[in-house]
Amino acid sequence: MKTDTNYQNLTDPASRADDNDIDWGEVDFTIIDPNLAAVEFPLHALPAKWAKLIRLVAESTGICADYIFTALVTCVAILIGNRLKARIGPSWIESASIWSLLIGRPGNLKSALLSQLVAIIGEIERDETPPRSGTIATAYRQNEIYRDALLAQHKRDVRAAVDAGGPPPEMSAVLRQVIEDNEPAPTILVGAGSFARTFDIASTSKCGIGIINGEAGQIFTAMGSGGLRQMYLNGYSGGSARVSTRAHGDVRIDDVAISILAGIQPDAVGDLKLDRDDGVAGRFLFCLPKPDHTFNAGSDGQPFKVLSQVISSVRSSELAGSINLTDEALANLADRTEAWRRQAMRMPAPLSSAYERAHSNALRLAMSLAVLDHVTDSSSGIAPISSELMTCALDLMETYYLPVAKRVLSESSVLPEIKAATFLAYHLLIENIETFNARKKRHELSGLVRDAKPMRNALTVLEQANIVRQRARASNASGPTPLDFVVNPSFLAKRQHYLR
Repeated sequence: MKTDTNYQNLTDPASRADDNDIDWGEVDFTIIDPNLAAVEFPLHALPAKWAKLIRLVAESTGICADYIFTALVTCVAILIGNRLKARIGPSWIESASIWSLLIGRPGNLKSALLSQLVAIIGEIERDETPPRSGTIATAYRQNEIYRDALLAQHKRDVRAAVDAGGPPPEMSAVLRQVIEDNEPAPTILVGAGSFARTFDIASTSKCGIGIINGEAGQIFTAMGSGGLRQMYLNGYSGGSARVSTRAHGDVRIDDVAISILAGIQPDAVGDLKLDRDDGVAGRFLFCLPKPDHTFNAGSDGQPFKVLSQVISSVRSSELAGSINLTDEALANLADRTEAWRRQAMRMPAPLSSAYERAHSNALRLAMSLAVLDHVTDSSSGIAPISSELMTCALDLMETYYLPVAKRVLSESSVLPEIKAATFLAYHLLIENIETFNARKKRHELSGLVRDAKPMRNALTVLEQANIVRQRARASNASGPTPLDFVVNPSFLAKRQHYLR
């Protein structure tokens, strides 16, 4: 009977005796660099009342605290829109917009969280005015054209009356009704993130746009390039954008505010092409939960109802003009800004962009926290951003968002064989695997090592790192060389260290 020598018995005593004779050398642990390991979300850095609420929601829903907090502050930014900006000095005015990306595999409940938030903000919109999407957006555009035509005629009538020496005519009831009907909705939620919908809304909305989408790839596709991409970039900064479209020609959009909350699977992050050196990657807050987090949907919905009420209260709050910083908060921001900029100078793009813009994201986090305090304290006016809130936001960037950005953006430029080797090494470590057959393991894991060539390349890297060795061929064996490998015991001995 013919046997496949690629699947020889790994428990054979003679084979295992040969394993003890391997001269391993020093393990290169940079393959699983602890600096790139998943980061624990620092709940302790949050103000006590928000840390308590986030913890309760996490415990009751099974959703990780990383996702909940990041989604909360982004929703607050959506509902702030362009109603409030931070004024740091004569030439430094910061928008409240936040762009965030929740990264996680299926089953991480990120889609469930996004769906809940869409429902919350959608309910707010329905209470205020019908949301403009699809045919409604088209109707608003047509109404705008009709309004402009009536206004032009009214101006001609006024000019003619004045030239004739008579009183100017009053605005017709029809024109007044058209203007009233075309009053833009306070907040617009764009689910699909298509450029056409975003453009139609941005060109008429007074208070900004929120894009919530479980598929970040759709948003990045909508961003496109050139002028279209610039509209999104200006929507982040809260400035004006001039966009050239086939349907409407050149259109200037003033004071546009766009916040983004999106989800994506880890394997698809590379498809976003974050290595483009235009600053888009540096604007995002990346959120990646620890791999040992257990996602179990809970049954107690009360904490999430409280979270929903908090988000809803932002919409009804009076926010107008600008928010200032206390002197101490401003000093803390300036010190950390300088430190991050020095670090950025030593980093490759796009990671350097994340550090260059870290102060901006920290300030936006502080703004959202200040608004949350404002709406829950029922104060008459929003207080300046305190030193405590600014320090909280700076610490969140330093201890969580920047380390996660380092992992995500560094991996976007890593060679495929290194990615595959890291993927395989983590699997061997977590599962505490002492021996394995490469062909069997390839079919078992799929993913980055699904095909034979990536698996061979990954094994070559791990052999060079002294993590695995191909098992010695038995002297009396015949047929092809088996693809059986042994894992370095010194590597596996570090298992608990890397699982912490």
